[in-house]
Amino acid sequence: MGQEHPAAGGAVAGALRATGAFHQIVALAHGGVMAQATESPRDFTREAARAVAGALRPVFAPVPTAADWGVEVTEDVAGMVRQWRVEGYSYSALAQAADRILNAASGGDRRFGMALCRESAALLAEDADHHPWS
Repeated sequence: MGQEHPAAGGAVAGALRATGAFHQIVALAHGGVMAQATESPRDFTREAARAVAGALRPVFAPVPTAADWGVEVTEDVAGMVRQWRVEGYSYSALAQAADRILNAASGGDRRFGMALCRESAALLAEDADHHPWS
């Protein structure tokens, strides 16, 4: 593996600073970056987490959607998914149920269950970060 040029850390640090999502950014000697989201852990609110996630999104793989597994989230599907969450289904159990009932092919992949919850909550105008979704 080749070493990353030290200046690369400076460029990344500058790009992260420009997002305004971080309290502190430090460029490390070998191209890495240390990022501190908030001044203290008590300040790390849901809004701060979303800002950090948005700033880092280009670095991560795309978040899968239900459509990636061949499922369109309609009001009927959203209602069914909501009921499963109320009944205590985990994301994996929800994905397995959706595989059986909606003919999806996720193999019980929890990312599919998470996508179903996220999209169902949005369709039902509910907050995916609150009960029963999270």
